[in-house]
Amino acid sequence: MRREAEGIAKNLEMKGYKTSVRRSVIMNLVGEKKVKYSVLAVKGENVVRWNVGEEHYEVSIRLSKEVDEVEMESKGYIVEKDGEYTRLFKRSKKPFHFMNEVP
Repeated sequence: MRREAEGIAKNLEMKGYKTSVRRSVIMNLVGEKKVKYSVLAVKGENVVRWNVGEEHYEVSIRLSKEVDEVEMESKGYIVEKDGEYTRLFKRSKKPFHFMNEVP
């Protein structure tokens, strides 16, 4: 998981984003420790949050531009518009590629 998070951060840095990678350990209700890695990337007004845990992947992309909602929803993203920003969100149990949606 750490390698995946560092790889995503490196790819975002090559696109000009400032990134940070964080590790968190969470104790669930059963008492098991779950490890999760988070990547936060910022470039101007665009923000990318990517999380990976055990069999859990999710990405949240906040963009300052318009996107084609129908196309993004066909790719499995939830599209939310908030004033001048558009937020794309996707969660899956399998890894997925999202770098094409990041400007």
